Amino acid sequence: MVARSQILVSGSTAILFGTLTNETGFYVYFCGRPPYANTSDADGSGTILQGDFSSEPCGQPSYGDCVLLPGARVHYRSLPGPFPNPLAGWDGTDWCRSTYSAALDERFANRREVHTIQLFA
Repeated sequence: MVARSQILVSGSTAILFGTLTNETGFYVYFCGRPPYANTSDADGSGTILQGDFSSEPCGQPSYGDCVLLPGARVHYRSLPGPFPNPLAGWDGTDWCRSTYSAALDERFANRREVHTIQLFA
């Protein structure tokens, strides 16, 4: 399961958007929160852009709970957030630990864990 994320900056705001794709050859059960990106400045302040699987993102993002066919994609995006210091980097690496994905056999009887990763373009 690969989340390909991008951050669009316009003026003083930023938006996270991307696609979660099942790149395995199996049906995959996905359960978890959408990808996110965060950054923090030296003074401890920061911004979190929380993706949302809903077609219209909201303040409380929807969690994923679905089976994805091989090659299937689910889109996500965040609400606009304040654009932080341009020198601060975006991170979302711990998102992978907050999700669960499992490959399913043709009867959906057996499962084995599938790793997730988030890549930033």
